[in-house]
Amino acid sequence: MAEWVTDSSDRQQYISAFQCSDLEAMLNYYKATYPRPPYQYDEDSPVVKFKCPVLMFHGLKDWAL
Repeated sequence: MAEWVTDSSDRQQYISAFQCSDLEAMLNYYKATYPRPPYQYDEDSPVVKFKCPVLMFHGLKDWAL
């Protein structure tokens, strides 16, 4: 994932940081912030719509896409 970093010492720091990343940590974040019962939904509240630019990127071997 760090092939784009041209400086070799910087690249090594990126590689080290990426190795500390954990998919389970990301999932735990979503588990902790997911709403729990009692769920509340007000059908009379207006739906807010907004436009914003989105940049999406992924790896070529991303199995989730």
